[in-house]
Amino acid sequence: MANLRPWTRTLYVEISPTANPCKPDFNLRGSKTFKNDHKPGFVLYFDIDDPQKTGCVFDQNDPLRVDGTSNPPVCPPATQSWDQFVAVDVINDGTTLMVRNKNVTQTKFSFMFRFRRPGCPNVITFDPIGNNENGQQY
Repeated sequence: MANLRPWTRTLYVEISPTANPCKPDFNLRGSKTFKNDHKPGFVLYFDIDDPQKTGCVFDQNDPLRVDGTSNPPVCPPATQSWDQFVAVDVINDGTTLMVRNKNVTQTKFSFMFRFRRPGCPNVITFDPIGNNENGQQY
């Protein structure tokens, strides 16, 4: 019998300060290509790696925007949500975003993280591109 549990994976959002504290630099460490070997997708954990203590955390109310319907995907995402890649929860005092990636359709998609930082009046954004590969489970 096939293992019907989703894969789990942790990726790291590396944050580095710049001269403008409300515009830090971002880097996403970990593969954004998702091959699920026909299991039911992924549970993803995006952990903030902030060694220089910028204070950025995921926005509790709106941590993720996704575009999985445009071809090619619009970056930053024009839409707010896509039922295949969904924020589930913000945990660990805002430093971890849990996402469910169903990976049902083989497609490229864009997603944008949304952060808050003390002293910054506006949301801070970072928008990498993802690639769902294997598609549906058996």
